[in-house]
Amino acid sequence: APGPSDVTFSLISNPNSQGTVASLLGEDLVVRDDGTYTIRIKSAKSSEKNYIQSDGSAVQLFVRNNIGDWAVETPDDLTVEVVGDHDAAPVTKDDIVRKARANLAESIFFYDVGALGFKTLLHPVNKIEDPSQSQTLGTLTTQASSFAHFNLKDDQALVISFDKGLSTYWVLPIYSLGM
Repeated sequence: APGPSDVTFSLISNPNSQGTVASLLGEDLVVRDDGTYTIRIKSAKSSEKNYIQSDGSAVQLFVRNNIGDWAVETPDDLTVEVVGDHDAAPVTKDDIVRKARANLAESIFFYDVGALGFKTLLHPVNKIEDPSQSQTLGTLTTQASSFAHFNLKDDQALVISFDKGLSTYWVLPIYSLGM
């Protein structure tokens, strides 16, 4: 303690486009007095706390721990236990690594070129639009985001002022498209 400023658990149907199936937000997470919690993911409906319902299309659990103050906050220490579905073929560490490498190679194209490249360049130059929530390439339904690109002269500077509103966590990543 204290844990992250914000935490999100999202079931993702495609790790490259981040298609969100279902999610559990940090504000809904029930934590025991000792700081621990258990999350269950099943396909059946349930009213239990810390529950995420899968529709069978999820291929990844995306866990995001957002640390606001690295001097004070710590990321969650997570363990995963697969229960049930004893008829399923066992998954080895090598299987997981092979699949992760394939997803990473695909993500380089879809996320880097799609989200950070093409999607960014669709917006007007030198203008940041208000963030919005969506489930399109490069976004999670639990986030609001804005994509923008800039073309500044040597004697110009980029100054960004904003109101964080009700957000518990925000970030302003700046990428170069290799130009």
